[in-house]
Amino acid sequence: RGIAAGAAQAMDEAAQVAMDALHTYNKAGSAEEQQTTTPEEIKKQELKKKWRDVSQLFGLRSQSMDTLLDMTGLASVKDELLRIVAAAGLDKERGNVNKKGRFHA
Repeated sequence: RGIAAGAAQAMDEAAQVAMDALHTYNKAGSAEEQQTTTPEEIKKQELKKKWRDVSQLFGLRSQSMDTLLDMTGLASVKDELLRIVAAAGLDKERGNVNKKGRFHA
């Protein structure tokens, strides 16, 4: 009976170690999944960085632009708008203001 009880206790301990390892693995998997970034989220972050750079360079602030960049999708529209804002800021710095037909998309 002593050997059987020892074997049962060893099996219980092994099962507990396995359950702890599984729990630790599942927690790590959940954290990894939370950190996984979709291509859309990566593009969104790139556009926000581009806006930060352009706005700092030309001293711009726009709640509307911030709101637009927080929206899901429309990446090509956002990218084109940022390109136009950057070009307009550059033209303003160069003194080329209000050239007709320059910024239509």
